[in-house]
Amino acid sequence: INTPKHLPKLHQLLLVVGMRGAGKGVSTTSLIKRYVDAGVIDDVFVVSPTYKSNEDLFLQFGDAFNPDTNVIEPTKEAPQLIEQHIQDLADEYQQYLNDMSEYKELLKKMNNRGLNEDELDYYYEKSIVDDEGAIIKPEYRFKNKPPRSYVIIDDAIGSDLLTGNSQKALTNLLLKHRHVGELEKGVLGFSCAMMSQTLKTNSGIPRAVRENITHLILVGKSKDEKITKQIHEEVGKDLTFEEFNMLMDRAIDGSNPHDFLFMDFAPKCSKKMYRKNFDTYITLPNQKCNCKK
Repeated sequence: INTPKHLPKLHQLLLVVGMRGAGKGVSTTSLIKRYVDAGVIDDVFVVSPTYKSNEDLFLQFGDAFNPDTNVIEPTKEAPQLIEQHIQDLADEYQQYLNDMSEYKELLKKMNNRGLNEDELDYYYEKSIVDDEGAIIKPEYRFKNKPPRSYVIIDDAIGSDLLTGNSQKALTNLLLKHRHVGELEKGVLGFSCAMMSQTLKTNSGIPRAVRENITHLILVGKSKDEKITKQIHEEVGKDLTFEEFNMLMDRAIDGSNPHDFLFMDFAPKCSKKMYRKNFDTYITLPNQKCNCKK
């Protein structure tokens, strides 16, 4: 998926960690809003038991978010509902592609020889020809491109979604997130952001998911060095603890309680793996650019 130069790659699996009130929702929706404004995310789907409390964060997505159809609770059925939502988008797009193929074939026939009565009836049933025989070009709500969806999972820790077989189903779904939504040729895939107050906890983010994230947002810094070391051991194995601590200090310097460290594990440029919030890059001394000259 082509994204603006400054925005991270899609599809992504994003984990957002921070204490209650730190600003996890604001930072997450701020990133997704940038994708929506850039025209690269067309659909936002929310899994949350506290949607109404944070409604304004999601309504900012405008036409990309329908609160009547795109909000569900973190129940045992949630993984299946997410996958079905993405497949429904794929089916809608595939129908549009099929209709456009029929439409183009109709234009060829009209230019070459016209239509016989059986063909007129066929295209009328397909809604490509109206009652008066006029040709109708198929329309599609996402214009002439595959729809790109972003799933947000919030306040799900300890819910039915993250226990037992449902947790296993969610893990399997997220590990294959780039391969969901089958088309006749190819797949849609989807991106996902999960928010949590802690990185590791019972009925929390599964280990297999944590080990396969493409991006991480750490909102706020704990005063307990033991917790910082635990986070480093989990996500910063390519960094020394001193390097990781330096990144945290530069990103979260106390000037704003909602500052965060953004870590990009699949960056467009190897020198742009770390940021303070989304707009300020932090470069380590040993980082080198791997971009093609």
